[in-house]
Amino acid sequence: MKRLFVNTLVMVIAVLTMTACNDEKTIQQDELPAAATTFIATYFSDATITHAQKENDGLLGREFTVYLNDATEIEFDRDGDWVSVDGAEDASIPTGFILVPIVTYVSTTYSDATISSIVKERNGFEVDLTNGLDLEFDPDGNFVRVD
Repeated sequence: MKRLFVNTLVMVIAVLTMTACNDEKTIQQDELPAAATTFIATYFSDATITHAQKENDGLLGREFTVYLNDATEIEFDRDGDWVSVDGAEDASIPTGFILVPIVTYVSTTYSDATISSIVKERNGFEVDLTNGLDLEFDPDGNFVRVD
């Protein structure tokens, strides 16, 4: 019985610690990592930042989310490297930062569609197209499957 109590207490403390460390706050553009501001200036030069948020995510570090005036939402990791780019509904996003094999596959196989969002995942990339299809690619940009 004592062991069950101790295990439960440890779990409760762990959950409270994890949730207490997870907080979001609005930040100024100059508080973004340099790599994030360079990314935005390079690939979204026609858009402006409407607001940005920093999220402290406990042991995982921090993430930044930037909202642009064209309804694009970009997530960056703590170093300012992009994690996901989500354009306005059914709108194309720039492709200069996306691996060439992904861009080539999409333009060749789905000439009637463009990329509307992309997410870096541990095992590759998830790409949404303007025609509603969701595609998966491996870390090298090779097509895996339609999701």
